[in-house]
Amino acid sequence: ITAAQNVARSLFTGSNLGLAFYPGYTNTQGKRYVSESYDLIDGTCAFQETFDFDNDLGAYSAVQTVSVERGEDGVTRATEQGVIRGIQNPNYQIALTALATEMTGSYYRCSGAAETYLPSGAILVTSPVVQGRTVDIFNNNIGYTVSFDNSPLNLRTYFWDYTQQTSLENGVGTVTEQGSVQGRGQNVTIAFQNAQAGFVVVKAGIATRTSTLFTSTFGSATNYLESKQEAFAPIRSNVGYAYQYSNDPSLIANVGIRRKNVTVTDDTPVYSYNHIDIFNYRQIIQDDKQSTLGAQTVIVDMEGDKTASLTTFRSAAVTEINSNKPVGLEVWVGDCSYSYNPNQNSMSTRLTWLFNKTAVKTANL
Repeated sequence: ITAAQNVARSLFTGSNLGLAFYPGYTNTQGKRYVSESYDLIDGTCAFQETFDFDNDLGAYSAVQTVSVERGEDGVTRATEQGVIRGIQNPNYQIALTALATEMTGSYYRCSGAAETYLPSGAILVTSPVVQGRTVDIFNNNIGYTVSFDNSPLNLRTYFWDYTQQTSLENGVGTVTEQGSVQGRGQNVTIAFQNAQAGFVVVKAGIATRTSTLFTSTFGSATNYLESKQEAFAPIRSNVGYAYQYSNDPSLIANVGIRRKNVTVTDDTPVYSYNHIDIFNYRQIIQDDKQSTLGAQTVIVDMEGDKTASLTTFRSAAVTEINSNKPVGLEVWVGDCSYSYNPNQNSMSTRLTWLFNKTAVKTANL
């Protein structure tokens, strides 16, 4: 075994046989891995050396895939999909900085790949059809997609740019897509109309893109719309948006009442008993048939979109409060109040049930 180790050490050290299998990488930084296995019965020894090379810059790695598609209308589209991963610390920030560097060369790589399929003298338009980024802070990855084509009629009436980002906090996953649609046209009015029409197309695919990212990141496509913002700028011919989705179980729907939290607290009755002492013999305890009042408080907090009215909130609050009412004959309302914020379209309702010992608390408590 010692002799085998010496041979392996000689092969894997310095400029010996090992580096001969990696021409062009002798001065490139990377990670070196060596694995060893020994069979003590027949004395067989196996050694394996592996190199994981960084890219030339050494701070991050970038993998790009360029695909070319030619449509029935004769338009050729080249799309580059890339994944950037930081190698040196802080790896996430390095990958984020490298994004702009890699995307700068996307047009030239796409042009080179599409050159074979383009008609003589034709080139790809330098303005991208669409470009997007996906930020994965868990794996220090940043993915991006950018497409160019050679449409002679300039069919791209708008330019769409977007960024997707994932986060995880207290077991709740969140995906945010933020982007803008820039209209193009002969004048501001036409350009803004094109931006609005483009946003309709973009908006229709937000839920699908979000579900796909939820599945790849969190293992499940279950998600609910948590918030959304849309900004229309006619002068700039631009439509901006930000949609945030979450798998928070308190988010119950994508329309109407979207969030509902129910909190129930209780203060049980204290029973009253008479204690009768018989001297030097025993103590007799008699039920006094009385008790202090018990209290069960139900708090319902809700948030809704613009379609949720005050009547809708009230109806939902009454349903939740009645479902948490103590069971018995002697139950009555101690106090009740609610607050409604029309600007945030939210409502908080609080009601306290009072009861004596003849009633019992609801089963879910």
